[in-house]
Amino acid sequence: MESAGDPLGKAFLFHNGTPTSRKLYSGMVNEALDRGIFLLCYDRPGYGGSTSHPGRTVGDSVQDVLTITRHFGIERLAVWGISGGGPHTIASAVLLPQLVCAAASFASLAPVTLSDFDYFQGMPEQKVEARKLYFSDPEKFRQYLNKSRDDIQAATNEFLAGKLRAMPQKERVSQSFFEFSYQTMQIAIEKGIGGYWEDYQAFYSSWGFDLSSNRVPIQLWHGKKDSDVPFYHSERLSKEIPNSELHLTETDGHFSILENNRVEAMEWLLRHF
Repeated sequence: MESAGDPLGKAFLFHNGTPTSRKLYSGMVNEALDRGIFLLCYDRPGYGGSTSHPGRTVGDSVQDVLTITRHFGIERLAVWGISGGGPHTIASAVLLPQLVCAAASFASLAPVTLSDFDYFQGMPEQKVEARKLYFSDPEKFRQYLNKSRDDIQAATNEFLAGKLRAMPQKERVSQSFFEFSYQTMQIAIEKGIGGYWEDYQAFYSSWGFDLSSNRVPIQLWHGKKDSDVPFYHSERLSKEIPNSELHLTETDGHFSILENNRVEAMEWLLRHF
């Protein structure tokens, strides 16, 4: 669990991606301080210092949210998150309408269980083949996650600088944000792939709640240059979720969607307290 900002301010809980930890980016912390926000983030089960919860659903994450808010005495909460944190952000909004005032999701996955929805369309072929192993050969999928973990743990700042330079100019993020993104991943999976595996179990099963029952305002942000989670995931979510508004940007990719738009989303969330 990590917190920053004004403990007496409006509470924002961030659901980090897959695989990522409780760590908060310094730029986000500074933006929260400027606005009197109390910013929180936690390790989902199996990540960092958190105990594993095999078989958890996306919807189960609201129990963690309730534990955190009760601990801090929080009665009103904004939630936001990116990528693998997107489904958990949506779960908080749908299942905790008495607590959550508004939610903002960046580059979220949509449920694989939706009808007439090609979940893998637009993803790089190599990633599609690897992720489909979850259904056809779970043990090989575990091997894929372990290889991914090894690659993430081995990433140096020099390697990341080269990877950043290789990005198209319009999709780039700051070096500090890109390095932070890998550092928080390294913390999350330092001890193994438990949380990594459990996140995919949750994504590739029923989320455990009905999207159409939402009553909380939700923003869905997505960049059209995102190949990790193609933008049509948020397009479909916007059709399934009442009270949602879709923000598609022309040039953002998977990383830049948050860095380039988080202040606007933060201001929007503040207006709903």
